Amino acid sequence: MRSLGLLQESMEWFSSGVSQLAQKLHRSNEVVGLLATPKLSTNSIQTLLSHAKEFEALADTCLIILHLEVGPDATPCVLSSRYLL
Repeated sequence: MRSLGLLQESMEWFSSGVSQLAQKLHRSNEVVGLLATPKLSTNSIQTLLSHAKEFEALADTCLIILHLEVGPDATPCVLSSRYLL
């Protein structure tokens, strides 16, 4: 269960990072004269956002499994102490 909790947290963190990267790349495409950031097509940015949603769905699945394994009464305790699983 500890590994599942760590996987859930990692997927959540990675999803957030990929989503932020896609948003920054989208904003940099709109700014004229920005040389440091590569230009990506809208399709590539949408693909990144789609992958971020998939990672978030994996994190949600891990959380549901944890909830079912531990039980609804203990879940708030588990979520408040993520590193103690």
